[in-house]
Amino acid sequence: VIPSSAEKRARGFFNYQASIFTENFGPEFTGDQDFFSVFAIFFPAATGILAGANISGDLEDPQEAIPKGTMLAILITTVAYIGVAICAAACVVRDATGNVNDTVVSGMNCNGSSACALGYDFSSCKFQTCDYGLMNNFQVMSMVSGFGPLITAGIFSATLSSALASLVSAPKVFQALCKDNIYRALHFFAKGYGKNNEPIRGYILTFLIALGFILIAKLNTIAPIIS
Repeated sequence: VIPSSAEKRARGFFNYQASIFTENFGPEFTGDQDFFSVFAIFFPAATGILAGANISGDLEDPQEAIPKGTMLAILITTVAYIGVAICAAACVVRDATGNVNDTVVSGMNCNGSSACALGYDFSSCKFQTCDYGLMNNFQVMSMVSGFGPLITAGIFSATLSSALASLVSAPKVFQALCKDNIYRALHFFAKGYGKNNEPIRGYILTFLIALGFILIAKLNTIAPIIS
C-alpha cells in the first residue's frame, strides 16, 4: 500500500478505505454531464480490441485467430479497466481542495462524508470548483502510484500503440470497402502497392483526417464525434 502523506491526503488520497469506495460507488454527474457524455470519453479506450480483426488479411489463420484473440482481448481489458476503477474509487475521494490546512474542527458534523471522517473538510468544493480528487485531477493515477513517471510512460506507450494500430488497420478496412466498388467515387483508394498490397493512399487519407482531429486539441470535443 502506497503511504499517504499529508499533501496527498489534502488532495484526496487516503489509501484503501471501504467508506470511500461506498461513497464513490454510485454515479454523481456534475454540470451538464450525463451517462452518454461520459461514455463517449470512455468508448475510444475499448476500440483497440478490434485491432486484430481489422488486420485479418495479415493473419495466417484468421478464422481461428480472430475469435480467440478478440475474446481474450475483451477479457484482459475488462479485468484491467475494472481493476483500475476499483483501486481508484477505493482510495481517492471525488473532490478535494489540496490545502493541508482544510482539516476537521472539533464538533463538526460530517454528514456521512468519508473525507470528513478521515479528518479533512472538503465541503467548500460544493460551492466552488476544486482542483483535486477523482472528479477534477487528471493526474490522479500518478499521485496514487508508487512511481509517477511510470504512469506517464504507460500513457505514451498505450497512446502510440493504439494510434499506430488505428493508422494501420483503418486504411486496410477502407481499401477493402473501396474494392467492393459500392461507392464508385472512392475506388481511387482501392489501389494497393507492393507485394503486401499496402493501401498507401489510404494511409495518407487517414493521416490527414487524424491530423485534423489533433488540431482541435480538445479531447472532450473530439470523443463524442469518435463515439
